[in-house]
Amino acid sequence: MRPTVRSSLAMTLGSMADAFLYAYLPLNATTLELNAFSVGAILSINKFVRVLSNRWVNALAAVTGLKHIVSMAICLAALTSMSYAFEMPLWFWLLVRVVWGISYSMFRFASVQYVQLAPHKGEALGIATSIKELGPVLAYWFGPIVLATWGASPVFLTSAMATLMGMTLLHNLPNPKAKVVLKEVVRFQKPNWLDGWVFISSFLIDGFVVVTVSILLRFHANFWSEHVLMNTAIFISMRRVFQIILAPLTGSAIRRYGHRLVFALSSGLICIALGFMAGGIIVEALVIVFAAAAVNNVCMPLFALQRSSIRENYNAFAKLSTAKDIGAAVGALIGLPLVGVVEPRWIFSVLCVGSIYTLYRVLRR
Repeated sequence: MRPTVRSSLAMTLGSMADAFLYAYLPLNATTLELNAFSVGAILSINKFVRVLSNRWVNALAAVTGLKHIVSMAICLAALTSMSYAFEMPLWFWLLVRVVWGISYSMFRFASVQYVQLAPHKGEALGIATSIKELGPVLAYWFGPIVLATWGASPVFLTSAMATLMGMTLLHNLPNPKAKVVLKEVVRFQKPNWLDGWVFISSFLIDGFVVVTVSILLRFHANFWSEHVLMNTAIFISMRRVFQIILAPLTGSAIRRYGHRLVFALSSGLICIALGFMAGGIIVEALVIVFAAAAVNNVCMPLFALQRSSIRENYNAFAKLSTAKDIGAAVGALIGLPLVGVVEPRWIFSVLCVGSIYTLYRVLRR
């Protein structure tokens, strides 16, 4: 359990600057001479780069071992955190965010793979997931206040130093490796139905809903306009708060009932919530979908961790991570334009039908 906790703590420290950036960049775009398109590109390019970096991190871990993957991730995260403290041209912003995307792939891969060493994988994964969300949630809640009080440069430089403190967590950390064939890394691997489910759920929860929640609340939940901003912040952070609270409980449930049953129940709730959204019941459905997704996110990596060899495990997890990143990136990219031309109830209806069929195919395996 200790390797899981240590790698997750390193990740939560390294993720704080990225979360601060979401509060800082949109409000200071004019001062930084960035337009709305540039801000969107800066905040999303790290997700797109992970589509490529997931498989290469898989191969790199086989050569260097997980411990060195974490140490490289810490160094890259500290470098990007420090960069945010200074004025940069757009091309350098994009380069820094690409580096952060690679760092995030390394953190995520190592923190999940260390679960393999724990005696009870479900519980270990639940605790790891909860720890990883602590830093970003604190940054979301207190970021605007801290940035307004201290300014950007001290905050991001302090975050870089906090990230480097993660190096102290690497002492006596095991360094497992796996044999990976290069052609398995570079060739296209056909997605299965579980990859499809991960794509749809990530498109909905990590992409589409995150960028459109203010519109959904304003026009479909009858929220007063002056309350929309506050409630948008509450709902966006609720997703991560549920992850912190429910992930350890999910781990205990998986130990008792197995990950397939817990996965099936949480996935079914996501489909039900989509049905509510299609019927115009937005607020209650958002609560259900965020809670169910928190449980679902703990279950899905276990499908990879149950593989017979570490090599198969690495490949399966890289595929799941890629499906998740593509879904989140596409959902965030097309969410706002899509609700501008299509009624949300029709979007949710299509997603509901697609989710039910995909889940049926997953559970038939």
